[in-house]
Amino acid sequence: MLLRESIGAGASNVMYSVVKVNDESTKLFMNSFYQYYSNSLNPTYSISKAMREIKEQFELPKYWGGVFLFTNFKKI
Repeated sequence: MLLRESIGAGASNVMYSVVKVNDESTKLFMNSFYQYYSNSLNPTYSISKAMREIKEQFELPKYWGGVFLFTNFKKI
């Protein structure tokens, strides 16, 4: 429901986790994501780069695999 509500409120991009996530890896992931995003303003590029960084530190997908980005929403 959060995705639908975010789209309805006018969000063009929504990133969220579908599973319980580790606090430490999520903190590192979000810091990395926002660093890339502030330089590129491209959410797809930024999430990809952040995931690659986190994979180097945390091998198991449970630390980085539950984050999804929905982007480019347009009202019809």
